[in-house]
Amino acid sequence: MQAGQARLLLFVLLVAGGLGFLMGRSTAPEPEAGPDPVDAPRPDRPAPPVELPPGSLAEALAAIQVERVEGGDGEITGVVKTRDGEPLEGVRIIAASWRTRSGPGVRLAPGQVPEDPDLEETVVELIRDRQFRRSSRVEAVTGPDGRFRLTGIADRRYGVRAYCSGYRIHTKNGNAGPGDEVNFEARLVAVLSLRVLSPDGQEAPGARVEAKDPNGGRSSIIWSDTNRTMEVRPGRYVLTAVSKDSDAKSDPVEMSTGGGETIVLRLKTVPGVRGRVVFPEGGQVRGAWVYVRRWSKA
Repeated sequence: MQAGQARLLLFVLLVAGGLGFLMGRSTAPEPEAGPDPVDAPRPDRPAPPVELPPGSLAEALAAIQVERVEGGDGEITGVVKTRDGEPLEGVRIIAASWRTRSGPGVRLAPGQVPEDPDLEETVVELIRDRQFRRSSRVEAVTGPDGRFRLTGIADRRYGVRAYCSGYRIHTKNGNAGPGDEVNFEARLVAVLSLRVLSPDGQEAPGARVEAKDPNGGRSSIIWSDTNRTMEVRPGRYVLTAVSKDSDAKSDPVEMSTGGGETIVLRLKTVPGVRGRVVFPEGGQVRGAWVYVRRWSKA
């Protein structure tokens, strides 16, 4: 799972759990007096699950008060060019700001254990940050000369990014404010669609795929169900795949970008010796080396 996907999943879980608890605590009916002793919570038995009231997560999110960004009269301008200096038309430019927080920091005494932040407060702050960025968002598209103009910029800092299919776009400084100019460089990329199969014909998640170009350049990915493509510069490449445990490897495949078909790499078992080293009880050694010597036939 990619780092970006893991973070999103954590966010959803926090929102669902934290807000569910918040909704349950604020709207669930008070327990009736004199509960049945059989159903009453005891120290040796966990409390029964909270019955959540009807309502969707979207409704709960909408109920949270979020600070809105008031638009201004400032502008952020710039240009997008290729590595050859040619202007690039049709690039989507997105600028978004972020919340600023102020207040005294918490200073811990030597040896003091920090307290966990309140879960509800943490979830609400995550939602406010996300909604704030969304409300501050400003977009533009580059023209034939590669230039763009973001208007309605407030007197604050924005993160500016550029997106265009088939290109990887970079800037030296994407942190800008009213009156600033942000220039981008676009590099043409090709997307390789890959499939890695184990020796028995099953898909092999966790395999490492490497692409080498004639000039010695290399690109690699860890292939998985959610990571089946690789971005490379247009050109010719030799592709190989190695299994997660490095006990199987594919034959090299020569190819050129632009074909569009899925490249299948089938792993083959690498000849070798497998085994296990057992040490006497209490005498285990970490990092022991095992040597194998090949004897020629007599």
